[in-house]
Amino acid sequence: MATEFRLLMARKIVLFGGETSFVAPILGSDIVHHVWNSTISLNLDKFPLDKESEVHERKAILRLIQGIAYLVAFQVGVTVFNVKYMQSDEFLEDSLFYRHVYCGLWAHFALYKYISCWLLTEASCIRFGISYNGEENTEMGVISKWDGCNNIKLLRFEEKNQ
Repeated sequence: MATEFRLLMARKIVLFGGETSFVAPILGSDIVHHVWNSTISLNLDKFPLDKESEVHERKAILRLIQGIAYLVAFQVGVTVFNVKYMQSDEFLEDSLFYRHVYCGLWAHFALYKYISCWLLTEASCIRFGISYNGEENTEMGVISKWDGCNNIKLLRFEEKNQ
């Protein structure tokens, strides 16, 4: 009876706390509720934050570095491919092919802002253990997956030309 009451009270706290946590506005409350419901059900061994700390810290640092790199690329790209130039009469005098390439590159670099924000958020979610997504068997043994908040495949995005 006491355990059921404790779980009920904890779920009510999650409904309030999950909506006001730092990741809920970005990721939505589903991820927060999923993690909290697993945590509340007293299955704390499911999240290997202590026993595999170097794995999730390495993945978090990798995502952090990728996010910073995309943020730097965005800053450089939008200064090179300027919107004010695209609105000028000089831009209209250029060839059609040049304008298409210029607009395509500008749009590609403009997306880097959103990609960098997502990568930085994903790094913090990995670091705090929110993006734990189970385990997988590899040739090196069983390793934990930390891609629960992964929303973009970087290689697939960079290789697309359509």
